[in-house]
Amino acid sequence: MSLKENISSNHHAGKFHSTISDQLLSSCVGSIFTSAFVTPFDVVKTRLQVQVKPQSDPKACSVYELCIQENQKLIKGGIQCCEVRKIPYKGTVDAFVKISRYEGVTSLWSGLLPTLLISVPSTVIYFTAYDQLREAFSSHFVAPLGAVSVPFLSGTTARILTGTITSPLEFLRTKKQSEQIKYSDAFRSIAKLVKVRGYLSLWHGWVPTTLRDVPFSAIYWTTYEQLKLLTPDPSAFKFFIFGATAGTIAAVVTLPFDVIKTHRQSELGGGKIITRTTQPRTIDLLMDLYRKGGVQSLFAGILPRILKIAPACAIMISSYELGKVYFSERRINALETDKHL
Repeated sequence: MSLKENISSNHHAGKFHSTISDQLLSSCVGSIFTSAFVTPFDVVKTRLQVQVKPQSDPKACSVYELCIQENQKLIKGGIQCCEVRKIPYKGTVDAFVKISRYEGVTSLWSGLLPTLLISVPSTVIYFTAYDQLREAFSSHFVAPLGAVSVPFLSGTTARILTGTITSPLEFLRTKKQSEQIKYSDAFRSIAKLVKVRGYLSLWHGWVPTTLRDVPFSAIYWTTYEQLKLLTPDPSAFKFFIFGATAGTIAAVVTLPFDVIKTHRQSELGGGKIITRTTQPRTIDLLMDLYRKGGVQSLFAGILPRILKIAPACAIMISSYELGKVYFSERRINALETDKHL
């Protein structure tokens, strides 16, 4: 039986059951490839988002302002104020071009290392936790309520767990992407921040990140599971489309919180963050952004976020679904072979 036929037969019969090992292996399949593919879009999204700073100092130079000398070489750090020429990013394509031109094409993969350090363990934790929680919750909820509540609760719980564990690495990645700085400088900023404000500062931005990721996860999994119920014949292509669709919807709805999260984490090591005793509330930052730039500022970086999220969700979920069937099939075949020996 082919992999496609196995997917379909298991779906109809309702007999498919993957083990934790199947889930762990499957969740690792697409994580590295996905991270490498979407990182440039994440870098561009981050740069576009930090262009509009809430409660900013008018004398401060924004990260996105490329201060270019007459010989067109980027000033070290890319954020030093100068009176030469400031080039803001006018959009997604413009940001891709300017980052590649003035900082080098490899800058589009800034933060890839922490991205990989985040993606592999977080993907394993997240997808495995979701499937385990979904199985547990399924025994407590019946249709039609269970069709919505189970993926909603499973996705929410799995995301809180994963986000809390990986928040410090997410912090580092955002800092690296928002400014063209070395990892050594980012680590020094972290060390300085921890020294002044303690280890809990490593979870700086956890609240807006959670406000972004938990609703995203709830919307994504609920939408995805509902789409799966609509098709009598699942396939790799349908998994891909369902993942992209669910990811796009969730990405758009939660984008304002992603903007705030980016602002807070991109300021890592700055004087304001280190000396501030009380952080402004997320709602205050959202309102401040709205007053400064309107709705557009709340949805800054929407195109690169969708260009990142849609294929990422599509690749990961299709790899995960196919991987579970593949590894489960190999495991069952191996057991049957042992029985005949």
